[in-house]
Amino acid sequence: MNATWGTWPTSCRAERWLPWRTVVSVLVLLLGVQAARAESLSVKEFNEKLEGWKKVDKDPSLLTLEVEGRVKIYSKDRLTLENCKVMFRAKTEFPERTRKSLNVVVIGKVSRDSRTSEHTFQVSSIRIVPGEHEQFIDKYRQLKQTASADDWYALGRWAAIRGEFYTDDQLLSNADEANQRGLEIERKARSKDDPEGLLELADKAKKFRMLSLANELTHEAFHLLCERSRGQSAADLQKLAARLESELPGANVEQRVIPTELINDYKRRPMPTYAAADAATRRILHRWLYVELQLRLITPRLKSDGSNGFEIADQIDRIIHEQHALAEEFRDRALKSRAAEVEKLARSEVVELFEKYRLRNQSRAANDLLESWLTLRKRGLESDDTEGLLNLSEDYRRLLKRDDLADRLLIDGWIRNPKASDLQERLEKEGYRLFEGHWISEQEFASRPEGKLELAIRNGLVASGMTASQVRRSRGKPDSKSRSATAGQVTEIWTYRMADSSQLVVRFVKRAGQPEMSVAEVLEGKGR
Repeated sequence: MNATWGTWPTSCRAERWLPWRTVVSVLVLLLGVQAARAESLSVKEFNEKLEGWKKVDKDPSLLTLEVEGRVKIYSKDRLTLENCKVMFRAKTEFPERTRKSLNVVVIGKVSRDSRTSEHTFQVSSIRIVPGEHEQFIDKYRQLKQTASADDWYALGRWAAIRGEFYTDDQLLSNADEANQRGLEIERKARSKDDPEGLLELADKAKKFRMLSLANELTHEAFHLLCERSRGQSAADLQKLAARLESELPGANVEQRVIPTELINDYKRRPMPTYAAADAATRRILHRWLYVELQLRLITPRLKSDGSNGFEIADQIDRIIHEQHALAEEFRDRALKSRAAEVEKLARSEVVELFEKYRLRNQSRAANDLLESWLTLRKRGLESDDTEGLLNLSEDYRRLLKRDDLADRLLIDGWIRNPKASDLQERLEKEGYRLFEGHWISEQEFASRPEGKLELAIRNGLVASGMTASQVRRSRGKPDSKSRSATAGQVTEIWTYRMADSSQLVVRFVKRAGQPEMSVAEVLEGKGR
């Protein structure tokens, strides 16, 4: 029997009350042979075929095609599919549509209008098929028990292609789920001691845009590499440190604090702890791995008597400042071998000995002598001896030529005693600014994004939210001011007389619980 709409059995055409699924079953039986011969295409593939035929001016009318897609417009004898410009026509009526969302497979041939070169699809049969989401679930269930990683990647490609074609977020999520199953299978199949294989797998995860999993795989690889590197040469450790710094974000960024509890959890359960961590915590763990690796590079250089402790400590402070406490321990060890003599020397004696070392081209020994003497002086200072701290910082600056250490002494002293105005004045003289509770250099201050209030101060303006000190910085001392107080609020009015006889009136308010008053209103007008 020729399987076309016009040759259905009479009973099928007459009994319009037959359920849709019954009609489809009859069609499938009638057209099974022809369907088996048809070329199965998605709408995307069908579109690509059409474009290819147009380019080479090929007439595909002799081909029987099978196209699967989502129904967009559906009428009694024609339909269109989503993202497809071709009209699908039938010589007889399509079965009645029974649901809003519909996926179909149409079988037939493509004809081309010789005048317009437009294509039309002449439908010989049609059947309902499950939607992509249902198909994915069915495929997922079939693969779940025994599928290989490649099978899951194939399903992921299938869902991703359709998800991108239809802009379907659910299908794209399904693709991610399938790809993740494939990656998990490959991850389990690889040796637990195969870091390079894990890095290859991480690259594959990046191609799937699964960045969190890619980070987990990369971290696991470098954790293994670090474990395996114990006993390796310094050159190999340097190469590993460079790789780690390049591949793990944040590894080269100093952390103010590396929480002890986090590291203890990580040491007990490294992979689960990392998997559960957010992006910021992962960066801390990357830094900790880098710090541990650098320690294995630096600390073996310490001499048995600890005499080069200052050199080792300087490397630690320069590369992994988070381990400053350990650097101080090395300085203590170095001091133990020198302190018996150095601590007895007066300043003039130290300077004299320093010059003798320099004349003999022993600059390292000269600097070590000075640093030992200065460090002992630093250790002997009382916490509130700001004058001694200022003098010591000058000696670091002039004798040792270490402005950085001199500035650090001043900043550390201010942190211990923030009310010390002489320390604040000296830091400002050395080109530092107190910004949001931290001392930063003029260069750091200039390179930061300029705030609204700071910009207003630079331009001599007054803006809401400014403190009294900020207004003074911007406009100077007011010509007059008044103050009033009510329950829970203090108000001050500052008045500035302008050159053009106008005046600037600034109203400050300080409410209960506020540390200081701030600008609530700014008015400009003619003076009285």
